[in-house]
Amino acid sequence: MQATLEQIWHAARQGEPTAIATLINRSLHPKGIHVLARRQGSCLQIMLEATKSLPPDRCLQYILKGLRKLDPDGILNVRLHGRLLGDEWPEWTETLELKTTLPSSAPPAVQSTATPVLKIPVDAAIVANGIEKTVTPAMIGTSPAIQLPATALPIVPEPATPVLKRTHPGLLLLGLGTSLILAWVWYVQNVLPEGLSDLPNWASFASNPSSNTPSPAPEAAPTATPDSSTPAPVTVPERQTIRLKAVGDMVPGTSYPVRRKPQDPNSLLAKIKPYLQGADILFGNYESTLTNHPYPFKNTSKGMVFAFRSPPEYAKIFQAVGFNVLNIANNHSYDFNEKGFRDTMRSIEQAGMKAVGDKDQIVYITANGITTAWIGFATYHGQNRVQDIKAGQALVKKANQNADVVVISFHAGAEGADAVRTRNKVEYFYGEDRGNIVQFSRAMVDAGADLILGHGPHVPRALELYNGRLIAYSLGNFLGYKSFSTVGNLGKSLILEAELDATGQFVGGKVIPVKLDDSGIPQLDNNFATVKLIRNLTQSDFPQTPLTIGRFGELSPPEPISPSPSSPSPGEKP
Repeated sequence: MQATLEQIWHAARQGEPTAIATLINRSLHPKGIHVLARRQGSCLQIMLEATKSLPPDRCLQYILKGLRKLDPDGILNVRLHGRLLGDEWPEWTETLELKTTLPSSAPPAVQSTATPVLKIPVDAAIVANGIEKTVTPAMIGTSPAIQLPATALPIVPEPATPVLKRTHPGLLLLGLGTSLILAWVWYVQNVLPEGLSDLPNWASFASNPSSNTPSPAPEAAPTATPDSSTPAPVTVPERQTIRLKAVGDMVPGTSYPVRRKPQDPNSLLAKIKPYLQGADILFGNYESTLTNHPYPFKNTSKGMVFAFRSPPEYAKIFQAVGFNVLNIANNHSYDFNEKGFRDTMRSIEQAGMKAVGDKDQIVYITANGITTAWIGFATYHGQNRVQDIKAGQALVKKANQNADVVVISFHAGAEGADAVRTRNKVEYFYGEDRGNIVQFSRAMVDAGADLILGHGPHVPRALELYNGRLIAYSLGNFLGYKSFSTVGNLGKSLILEAELDATGQFVGGKVIPVKLDDSGIPQLDNNFATVKLIRNLTQSDFPQTPLTIGRFGELSPPEPISPSPSSPSPGEKP
């Protein structure tokens, strides 16, 4: 049974994005324009695609005119995007407050015909805790395409309305809904500038639509009659998982050799704090020291030699935004000798977090019923060395005896804005052996590690799914207050989200794009620049990896892994 015009209109009035897209497409399809819409909380996203560049002001005028007539329930903000057919990224994006910017005039109504229902992808992400009123990269997810049959339209009862004498309530609804729809059609046919007449299609946020033309709603499936002789279905136990978030290099300012500390340390992560939430464990690489020790290990009078020292109380900055574990196995761990290293570990522990990176150290953290083991590696003697694969594998096997999931952190690889490529060979930086990170990472997985988190190059690098385990070869810079260059790729950052089951198998995840300002302070990147970079690098460096990276950062294994009654219990590797 096909959805009627009134049903579609009613669903659109309730803020249903699929229905809204259907109404807009009714007008724009004759002009060659394809529209898709989806909703995130109170924000409606509308996307347009064309073979020629779309004029944003004219498109905005048309969309706003129709939305004012429709007045969809609960939609306060609109984000409108325009993109060329075949391109991956929008040419432009317009964001506005719907209630305060809409035009006030209303066009007359004309006649129209029945509207088919368009098959579009719908995203299921929900704004967490009402923090964000607009759609952001952190809210983008993946979901399959669904259809909008008449029976699936969300019909929400409206408040009681007095009914005029001798007038049927259904006729009032029919007349009002149809007039508003037809007014929108009249507007695009008579008011929308002729310059838009050549504009064709626009694709979806998360996946390509199966068709560029509207599709009728499917026939309703017959209702099955319960049979008392049929045994009850077997209940499949829910798959137990753990969600981790990880970021790269962090330096919250330094007091050596000159004072470069923020006036308000708590402001450093304020803009990005909401997107660090929602994980069972939050990890980062702390690339400084937390000490007052006055004597550096390095001779910083030489070129390209840096020593970082931050006040011990700065550990609270990271605990306050949700960090659980900080890696301190890196090339700045011993900037202030053994004393500075031990002070750093102590400051992190006293702030209520775990420090990982001491030689032969394994840190255990239990979250959501799953025990994780953490081991930190770097490239220097006195630490767990990336170059010593046999010793690393022995640590992984030891950790597996007491943990369900083993996470490896490594600080290795060449550095710099152009160090984005990942090769299966030893990398050097100023003649220094920085390890073969591909060989190391795969060897750790072969020994039983489940997640590999790389950092050190100061730029994002490719991702790889190896034997069902996720490898992030570099998480880039995340915080470098007046300490790091943020030019080009050095300013592209991310929050990596990874969901693992109780055996360590990668279930899914997300790359949340971040950018650093000129002072090295992180904020969300609504242009998804890091996602685009990582997608391209992954396709170039690991073309055979089965990992799928969506255009908005969604990470997916080759096939959804269905839980089964015989799934391994926590601690049991497949």
